[in-house]
Amino acid sequence: MVRDGVYQDSDKMPILAPTLKVTYSAIWKNRLKPLFPIVLKYYNLLNRLSMFYRILYQFSCFLLVLLFLYTASSKLVNFDRFYFDMGNQVFPKSWRMVMVVAIPSIELVTAIALLFPRSRKTGLIASLALMSVFTLYTSLVLTGTFDRMPCSCGGVIRSLTWPQHLIFNLFFVGITLLALWLHNKTDHRQLAVPAS
Repeated sequence: MVRDGVYQDSDKMPILAPTLKVTYSAIWKNRLKPLFPIVLKYYNLLNRLSMFYRILYQFSCFLLVLLFLYTASSKLVNFDRFYFDMGNQVFPKSWRMVMVVAIPSIELVTAIALLFPRSRKTGLIASLALMSVFTLYTSLVLTGTFDRMPCSCGGVIRSLTWPQHLIFNLFFVGITLLALWLHNKTDHRQLAVPAS
């Protein structure tokens, strides 16, 4: 019940309505309202960071697609050379035909998986596995584990020295790990890597 601008209750002390109004207004004006520009600035920063993550994620996946499409196609185009090189590997000769078919096929499947949002995580895991195996093999060659230094790489990658080859592989291992991390930081379902 209100009487003369004062809330009254039979069991409670009178409470002044103007006092409550002034208090809430003061809190809004002095405490909450100044925070709005800060919150808005932080929100804009998060949006920009999210956009940066999306672009970086897309670019990382695109680099991996280009890598695997290039290496697989160069092996298939120069198939005779690739077949001969695989016979010069340290692995048993009986593995040659299996590896000649498997390596470019896995590279092509990985590249295709990276093109589609639903299969991209699988493609990234396959990419990490491939690049890790290639890096381990390069490391073993550099440490003198094998009695010779064969290379079955395709295209311009063949012209790299073994130390350069190791750096190249480590770079793409890092790119794959970055893409996997960004996969969970971005709304990857809205992203699509354009086909080359």
